[in-house]
Amino acid sequence: MKTFLPFVLFFLYSCCSFAQAPKSTFIVKIGDQEQVVTEGQELTIPPSDQPTVLSIKLSEHKTLKTDKISFDYPSNFSFETESDIGFKSWTLDGNDYIVTVFEFAGGTELNDFAEGLVGQFGKENCKIKKMEQSIGPKKLSGIGIDVTLIGQKLTYNILEIFTASEKSCFLVLQDSPKDNGNPSDESIETLEMIGKSVVYHE
Repeated sequence: MKTFLPFVLFFLYSCCSFAQAPKSTFIVKIGDQEQVVTEGQELTIPPSDQPTVLSIKLSEHKTLKTDKISFDYPSNFSFETESDIGFKSWTLDGNDYIVTVFEFAGGTELNDFAEGLVGQFGKENCKIKKMEQSIGPKKLSGIGIDVTLIGQKLTYNILEIFTASEKSCFLVLQDSPKDNGNPSDESIETLEMIGKSVVYHE
């Protein structure tokens, strides 16, 4: 049975993500038992005299961890991160839905952050409203922006995770809604995954 171990470790290492990207997780089934293994993690397979069926599949989620928030997101989303003096961002990009976490060293106000986004599209192309949205156990205050530009519609929910004089953190949810104005299916599925797994780091 130990002959399976080198193959399993090779498979996990060969699927590594780019540097700084959240690691992939794999569901390894040994007989009727399942183990969740993160890429690069060693897997111990107990010895057995009986033939054992082994299967490996990619988990449906990855986990983003920042200073102020952690949550699961669909594993098919692409990942990008940016960092500069006093600024960090993590962007998770699906087909219709984009999730971005922004962290600023310094007290950036929600209204100022939203105005910066509106400025990119032009105020005449935006409808702005104050809103609240529950993400897991917390109800976050925010600003919603409906953008109509060259016939394309986008919605942004800018949610304040944390603001203090020394640091600010925002969660920005961007959706390409359906033609009838309803949220995309991808947004509904992703928010459900985030809500079930989110952890706020106080």
